[in-house]
Amino acid sequence: MTRLVRFSNNAVSQLAANLTLSGTSLSVTPGDGAKFPSLSAGQYFMATLVKADGSTEVVKVTARSTDTLTIVRAAEPVAGASTSYSFSAGDRIEARLTAGVLGNELDRLDNGAVVEAVNKSANYTLTADDVTKLVRVTTTSGTTTITLPDTSALADDYDVIVAKVTSDANTVVIARTGSTDLINGATSYTIYNQWQSAWLIADRSTNTWTVISSGISAVNTVVDAGTGSGSATITLSGDPGSKNNTALFIGGVYQQKSTYSISGTTLTAGGTIASGVGYEVVWSAPLTVGTPSDGTVTPAKMSTGAPFWNASGNVGIGTATPSSFTGYTVVSVNNATNGGIYNILVNGTETARLQGYSGIFNVAAKGASTALAFETNGAERARINPAGSWLVGTTGSGGSYKVEVYSTNLATTMNGMLITNGANSTGGYFHAFQNYVGTIIGSISQATSTTVSYATSSDYRLKDNIAPMTGALATVAQLKPCTYTWKLDNSAGQGFIAHELAEVCPEAVVGEKDAVDADGNPKYQGIDTSFLVATLTAAIQEQQVIIEQLRADMDLLKNAAN
Repeated sequence: MTRLVRFSNNAVSQLAANLTLSGTSLSVTPGDGAKFPSLSAGQYFMATLVKADGSTEVVKVTARSTDTLTIVRAAEPVAGASTSYSFSAGDRIEARLTAGVLGNELDRLDNGAVVEAVNKSANYTLTADDVTKLVRVTTTSGTTTITLPDTSALADDYDVIVAKVTSDANTVVIARTGSTDLINGATSYTIYNQWQSAWLIADRSTNTWTVISSGISAVNTVVDAGTGSGSATITLSGDPGSKNNTALFIGGVYQQKSTYSISGTTLTAGGTIASGVGYEVVWSAPLTVGTPSDGTVTPAKMSTGAPFWNASGNVGIGTATPSSFTGYTVVSVNNATNGGIYNILVNGTETARLQGYSGIFNVAAKGASTALAFETNGAERARINPAGSWLVGTTGSGGSYKVEVYSTNLATTMNGMLITNGANSTGGYFHAFQNYVGTIIGSISQATSTTVSYATSSDYRLKDNIAPMTGALATVAQLKPCTYTWKLDNSAGQGFIAHELAEVCPEAVVGEKDAVDADGNPKYQGIDTSFLVATLTAAIQEQQVIIEQLRADMDLLKNAAN
């Protein structure tokens, strides 16, 4: 804790000028100001003014500028009365230790030491009365929360030590009161291990708690406990080396180190420990941390399941023989039953997983809104969105498609997709289409070395009720071929209007006239003119029959005329 009161030895001078009854500033003999303490913001020292008749007044000096002092009048009582006087030039001034200052400093020294240990086994909210206590928390019944007081409600300096004293897997959570205070920059602090402790100090000016000591690291911790038998000596199970490595509690009360001594394994308390009174000695000896003599760290030398590093720098988790590849550092994860998983978490929530097990290597983006993205050269190139769509060159799908390829400019090098037949062979598919029963119903394949075939299924084995087409010429007569321009870019086109073609040849049209989706967006019709080929062929055949009949009739007329 910061000491605000300041002292100096033999600081004595005389007033350089008169001091009125209500004056709050005085001057000392020129050059004597340096005898008195220098003060920073918030600091002070006490001085006593003495009149020629022996009357005295205690003042509090809150600032000093060379030989000029700023004072608070009658700061402490003299003979039971707080009285201000008028003083004359030449009256005496001395920096003295006063009863009030001495009492305050003794209180601060008391508050600066742990004066009591208390045991808690359930959630507990600390109060101002718990200042400087050692709070020993038992977590055998589950995670225990110790809540700190609100720093804005504290009237004085405050610190406390919280320690977990049981070896179970439950934790001690140190929580704040309200929503303003921070604990080491966070909203809470967690103690995980037995004999780990947190020494917390409140900073009321910034509403923060600072953990300046957290747990015991690189030590072997031992607890020797028992009950007194009328003797002052306690035999420990080992040699702590120094009493600085020990903490002694008698009847739950912490004992200052100045009150007991250590010699080997014998601790001698400051007085006899009465029969039936419990005592506890927590002591520790430093661990020796180094490399084993053979230069390796193996699972047998560490706790069960610990990672293994071999001489090549490769790491094995679940195996003492990690894989090795020349020029690479390898991490091998092994599990005899289910393989290994590498999890990535954000604030405790799993967002990604790499999982390898028999026959499968699984790369997973976890969560309903998490996409699996692929980057090169610092930019995203493709992703699988949460709905399972594969997007290339874009992060947002323009529709409900399983695969979408976006090119910024097909006129340059940003083409959409390339499929190469490296063997220059025919018979296989560049792309095939299959129905729900597994039958290929269409394909794109290489026809010759320089051409592509677009095929839809037409095998006789897929068809029933086969009959010659009739009335084709009448059907063709109903078609309305036309020319037009496209609205998007005003380019010219020729063909059919979909809904008009549907009235004559519905199988050549996809979609319904004026259809919209659930959001009111147009669902445009399309046509496949390949379905007109058979009709046009039959129409030509019918027309050819008519032509041949007309030729025969003309020949008869010519012959009759001759």
